[in-house]
Formats: sequence, structure tokens, C-alpha cells
Amino acid sequence: MRIKSGTNFVEEGTKPSEVFFLLSGCVEQLKSGKFYANGAMFGETDIIFNRDRLDTYVTRMDCHILKLNRELFEQIMDEFDDIREDIETVAEQREQSRLD
Repeated sequence: MRIKSGTNFVEEGTKPSEVFFLLSGCVEQLKSGKFYANGAMFGETDIIFNRDRLDTYVTRMDCHILKLNRELFEQIMDEFDDIREDIETVAEQREQSRLD
């Protein structure tokens, strides 16, 4: 999907239903001030930890984003152990960074 610069496309407090892959552009996680660039995956931690979104995401330039719905993301995690391990490692690191 293409999202114009300045668009809030994930809102804090909502139920997570997608994981995002940034194909091009720049996205900011507002509360944490973290920026994501081309190739980044984000939104997975809220699904993995089964919680509402902890932050709002806003595009800082026009973006192309691939989104996987929760069901497909969970299916991939169930079917591919190596991918699950890598994504869980990233999610755990992000969670620890958030708590520090």
C-alpha cells in the first residue's frame, strides 16, 4: 500500500491486526521517537505479546508498505521455525529496549 507523508496509519490503543514491512520511505514511532527505514519490519511485538498497540506510527515521507494480516503472520510463525526464532529475538530485543 502507498501512504502519504504525515499519515498516522496505526494508532496507540488499537487492537493489532497487521505486521508491517517498509518497502520504501520513513516511518516514526511517535512515543518512542524511533524511526524505521527501508526494509524494516514493525508492529510484530504487539501481536507476539498479545496486547493493544503501545504506540502510534506516522509516515515521515511517502511510503510503500507491505502489511501481513495477523492470521497470515501467525501462520508463517507456526510453519517456519527459523523465521519464528528470528522474529521472536527481534521482538524480545525491542521489548527490552522499551522497558530500559
